[in-house]
Amino acid sequence: MLLPRLRVLSLALLAGCSAPFEPGGRVCTLELRSTIVVEVTDAKTGAPAPVGSTVIVRGATFYDSVFVTAPLHTPSTAYRAWENQTKVGRYTVEVRKPGYLGWIKSDVDVRGDECHNGPGPLVQVALQPRT
Repeated sequence: MLLPRLRVLSLALLAGCSAPFEPGGRVCTLELRSTIVVEVTDAKTGAPAPVGSTVIVRGATFYDSVFVTAPLHTPSTAYRAWENQTKVGRYTVEVRKPGYLGWIKSDVDVRGDECHNGPGPLVQVALQPRT
């Protein structure tokens, strides 16, 4: 009767992540979660304005800078970080775009649980045009 037990264990291992069994019998999933999503709009018009912007994300052990040539997934999405990039912690998000005032936000928290980091915060940036 060892075969049914092995089959159940194999199925559980296939469904789990790097730490498939947690205290209390929790099974982690293989899904990859976003940890920081940055949306950029024009504060004056409300229109999406990510193209041409530079998004900078900094953490204690993480730095990423992206020049946006096309929005990701939706017209206003300029940046998306995934849990295999950013860990639980605090980050600073900065957005720069020619013709607009710079924008910065500190203390952007990425949280997690036993299995995953995220889903993380949606950072909504309304860039002020220079006058």
